[in-house]
Amino acid sequence: MRVHIGLATLLLLLTGVAMYFDITIAAAHQTNVLPGDFRRIIRLSEMFAHGFGLTVIVLSIWLLAPDLRRRLPRLILCGVLASASAQVMKSAFVRLRPIAYQIDPYRIELPETVTMTWTRIDEQLNSADIGVSYFVQAFPSAHAALAVGVTVALCWLLPRGRWLFFLMACLACYQRVQSHAHWASDVFAGAAVGMIVAGLLLQDWGLGWALSRYENGVDSALETTDDKVTS
Repeated sequence: MRVHIGLATLLLLLTGVAMYFDITIAAAHQTNVLPGDFRRIIRLSEMFAHGFGLTVIVLSIWLLAPDLRRRLPRLILCGVLASASAQVMKSAFVRLRPIAYQIDPYRIELPETVTMTWTRIDEQLNSADIGVSYFVQAFPSAHAALAVGVTVALCWLLPRGRWLFFLMACLACYQRVQSHAHWASDVFAGAAVGMIVAGLLLQDWGLGWALSRYENGVDSALETTDDKVTS
C-alpha cells in the first residue's frame, strides 16, 4: 500500500504543477502536429479507459485464463469503483472542459488563465443545453481513474504485462488531453483517484479481505466441511 500511496501522492503533486501549464498544454494540441496514424492510435486508446474496454479485458481473461476467473471481481471493482469515485468527486468541483471553449469545429478560444476555468457558467454555454453538465465536469477525469485502476489490477493479476498495461494507460490518459476533453491536471487527479482506489482493493483488509477469501476458495471450502460434518 505504501507504493500506491507514494504514487498517488506524486500524481497529486503533478496535478498541482500541471495546473500552471493547463492552458499552454491545451493550446499546443489545437493543431494536428501528430502524424495521422498516430492520432488514430491515440483516439482508439480511449477504449482502455472505457467500460467497454474493461468488458473486453474481463471476457478475454475469462476465456483464455480460466484459472484466473475467481480474481476477475477484484479487477472489475478496481475499474468501476475508481471511475465511480471520480464521478462523485465531479459533483464537488465545477470546472469547464477545454472543449467548452470551442467556437467552431476547427478553433478553440482558450481562457487566459486557469482560474477562469473554475466557474459554473461561461458566456459561450447555453444553460438550457442538455449537455451543459458535461462541459462543467472536467475535474477529475473518470476515464483516467478507470484506466489507472484497471492497470494497477492487471499488474497484480498479470505482472509480466506491466509495461504493456502502463503504456496503454498512458496513451488513454493522453487521449483525454489530446481530444480537449480534459486539462492535463484533470488527468493527473483522475489517475491519483484510480491509484488510491485500486491500492485499497489490493489490500488484505476490508473489501480486499473479502475478495481474497473468495479468490482462495475459503467460503466453498468451509461449505464442504460443513456438509461433511452434517452428514
